[in-house]
Amino acid sequence: MSDSDRLAMLLRCSQLLTSSLNLQQVLENLMGQVVEAIGAERGLILLRDGPEAPWRVRVAQGLDANALEREDFSISRGLVERVFCDGKSVLTSDALVDDRFKQQASVGLNQLRSILCVPLLVSRRLMGVIYADHRLATNAFDAESRSLLEAIAAQASVALENATLYEENQRLHEEQLAQTREELVQASKLAAIGQLAAGVAHEVNNPLGALLVNLTNLVSFSPDPLYQKRMKLCLGATERCQNIVKNLLTFARGRGGEEELFELSPAVSQTLDLLEADLRLHQIVLQRELSPAISLRANYQALGQILMNLILNARQSLTEVERSPKSIWVRTMGLQGKICLEVVDNGPGMTPEIQERIFEPFFTTKPIGTGVGLGLSMVYRLVQESRGEISVESKPGSGTRFRILFPETGS
Repeated sequence: MSDSDRLAMLLRCSQLLTSSLNLQQVLENLMGQVVEAIGAERGLILLRDGPEAPWRVRVAQGLDANALEREDFSISRGLVERVFCDGKSVLTSDALVDDRFKQQASVGLNQLRSILCVPLLVSRRLMGVIYADHRLATNAFDAESRSLLEAIAAQASVALENATLYEENQRLHEEQLAQTREELVQASKLAAIGQLAAGVAHEVNNPLGALLVNLTNLVSFSPDPLYQKRMKLCLGATERCQNIVKNLLTFARGRGGEEELFELSPAVSQTLDLLEADLRLHQIVLQRELSPAISLRANYQALGQILMNLILNARQSLTEVERSPKSIWVRTMGLQGKICLEVVDNGPGMTPEIQERIFEPFFTTKPIGTGVGLGLSMVYRLVQESRGEISVESKPGSGTRFRILFPETGS
């Protein structure tokens, strides 16, 4: 082959290899060029994910499709393994008399003659091999054939990397779409449950009000100490039910999207009251360390969503450990000239690698079906919208601390 023919062949290969981002199409284009360029009887592109992984025939030419499916096609697997492990091309003009292959039964069994096999690298990583042979002719391939096939393989490296990245991006995009659909379904379910809960709470609130009025009057009905004690217990339980219903209605209805000035600790307590019973069911102790007289200008409803997601995240992590007591601490305080809200747990903690990604959308360490990785990303977004800063401190086995710093009122 003259230099001009060689250059024309490589140019044609380059055009074909870059004509598609579909990985299978790229491999088929590559195989066609290989067989044409070196005059091979048969050709294969075999890929594998690592030295111990099984070989996968992604494309072949000159072999029967049924034979490929049965994996009984006749190639020298020992030669293929050598090329992959050494990362170097192998050329033989007659494998039957080549001393390098006398110990390989497949060569004699399948009467293999001319063989050329070159490594296929993607991003400097061995991805597979390009294999070509001729079972009848000796000296079918020469050093020039090897040089040409290595040049084609080098061109294919970039095309395969682009196609592999495109295929991976498509897969991730489809996964994210599926996760988003799941999240939207869950959001619609939660919205429906919220509306139902608000309706039920409203209906329960009226008889609770009537019950509270009558219990208040009945407290003074008798001076008997035992009677007084029992009536006050009933009154206290009824007031607690009324507060829970009130908090549920507030959370379900929201208070609009505008910023407002409110007392931080009572707002935090209101959300904690809704969650405390659920935490007790999971045998988790909720510790409140709330400083009084701290005013915050922020979106009241957003604060509730931030705190609820952080508490539920801590609850999930605590279900993964066997220890007693399981605890969550919620703290409000002034810190570094700012308003601080902390959620701390004594759960399993996180590795630095996980900490770097916890605020990424769709990143989750939870089992499939228990989360889609949007809770903490929503927390991050809401904190940013509130002009706040959020940080995390954690070590495996030492629990986790989320700290949110809001600007002081008036800043």
